[in-house]
Amino acid sequence: MAKKRIYLWYLEPIGAWTNGVIARCCAKEDFLSEVICADGRRHSLWRCAEEVRDAVVASKIILELKFRIFCREGNGEIRNVSFLFKRKRPMKKPTNIKSAHP
Repeated sequence: MAKKRIYLWYLEPIGAWTNGVIARCCAKEDFLSEVICADGRRHSLWRCAEEVRDAVVASKIILELKFRIFCREGNGEIRNVSFLFKRKRPMKKPTNIKSAHP
């Protein structure tokens, strides 16, 4: 039987407004200052549950939040996974198609 993978989620706020919003959603002890991540840089991160991560992502546009999302699988390195949560843009209609009716 395969072992269930454990993921830990982190949010890195960009700016004071976003930091304040995330701080209201997370416990004070979940703040990690100056953590070295897989990219070799230091980041200040908020550890959060999946539900909090999803709520912040859903509120991004309405509340004008700016942040990066990081993840740790088991005991591995903390990696930036923001690209997994990018909004997909709707496809543009082609402009060079001629109408069937004159």
